[in-house]
Amino acid sequence: PAPKGRSFYVNNYMIALQAAQDDVGAVLGWDELVGSLVNEGRLVKLVQESIPSPVGFHLRIHRRATAKARLFADWLVKAT
Repeated sequence: PAPKGRSFYVNNYMIALQAAQDDVGAVLGWDELVGSLVNEGRLVKLVQESIPSPVGFHLRIHRRATAKARLFADWLVKAT
């Protein structure tokens, strides 16, 4: 059966992660992003199954991006 009770919605992923850590709800997450939180016991897996993404992700940098933003984007691309 579906869960019953009050609903809790947030529009920010970091807030959703924190809410899940505070036992306020559940959150979907990528293994690469939440793996350390699971390993540290700050989050627990509700199910063991995982679903691979059917599409790739894209990174778009605005032409007026700062040097720091470009440096971060370069790091992010190399880290994947």
